[in-house]
Amino acid sequence: MEGKYVTRTITPFLRFDQLEPGQDGLWTVLLYAGYLKARHSELNGLVIDCDLVIPNQEILHLYQGVFKQWMTDTYSGNTYRHLMQALGTADIDSFIQQLNDYLSISGSVRDFYQEGHYHTFV
Repeated sequence: MEGKYVTRTITPFLRFDQLEPGQDGLWTVLLYAGYLKARHSELNGLVIDCDLVIPNQEILHLYQGVFKQWMTDTYSGNTYRHLMQALGTADIDSFIQQLNDYLSISGSVRDFYQEGHYHTFV
């Protein structure tokens, strides 16, 4: 969140039923939804290797506010602190695992105005 980037593989032909924990599908969804932008990209066969960044201050504030509220509502202080530490130090693998753990216990269709928004996020 400090202007750094993360390099991830983007799959242009991703189907939602192919989203698996530990794979790069989440990055593809966030990029195509406009919540990340590709600073640099390179075609690599049928996939694209991208340097991803948060596109603007509005989205940065969204990430900070939404994640902070969701995490503090569900996580204990230590668990939340570890998640934010992983994000702050760009320990992406740890962050993804902790975020997946969080989403598996907290996500609900009732958290969104329309069911379609829930499915898009998940």
